[in-house]
Amino acid sequence: MKGREKIAFYSSPKIQAILIDVKDILKNYRFAENQEIMTLQPIHQDLHMQKILYNKIDEEYKYFFIDFEGDPRLSMEEKKQKYPSEKDFGSFLRSLSYIKFDALLRFIEERFIGKDEYRVPEEFLFSLYFKKAAKITKKDKTLEHFLSLLNYWEGSMKDRFLNEKLEIDVNLISYFTIERALYELDYELLYRPNKLIIPILGLKEIIDRF
Repeated sequence: MKGREKIAFYSSPKIQAILIDVKDILKNYRFAENQEIMTLQPIHQDLHMQKILYNKIDEEYKYFFIDFEGDPRLSMEEKKQKYPSEKDFGSFLRSLSYIKFDALLRFIEERFIGKDEYRVPEEFLFSLYFKKAAKITKKDKTLEHFLSLLNYWEGSMKDRFLNEKLEIDVNLISYFTIERALYELDYELLYRPNKLIIPILGLKEIIDRF
């Protein structure tokens, strides 16, 4: 996407409203970012589901992390920098959001869009979050029910991933989750505009929780 189009996107009222709300939320996490005691270490920098392999050995699952090249958009010097492990946790949690919304988009495409319709799944999804209709249709109810199931799955995965045995800073993870979503917004705008709806809705969900 060209520079002028990118500026127009970030200047649009809905995106501006989301970014302003996110900025206010991030202020609440400044204390976590400025902690004097923070363990810094080399991290994955681009952790998501496709970077994790597993194998069942002697009735026990073993997990393996792959592709430690770091964030593909960073220089080699930037990749060598150390970060809190919570940064990887934030990236992984965002990958759950991608799985959820990808499943929802496929569901919409398969169930709601006829072959002769000139509509895209992203339009349905955008309307679900931003354009609440005065009259709730059967499609709306079906979509909201499926979304609630996906939200339950996402929440269950988060609970299993962020278990009490881990020595992690939950507030710091929340901070890096937002940071990752903002990164995704810029990335999708540049390289995959058809996926842009996912970080937008991810940020809106974060805002709605506050």
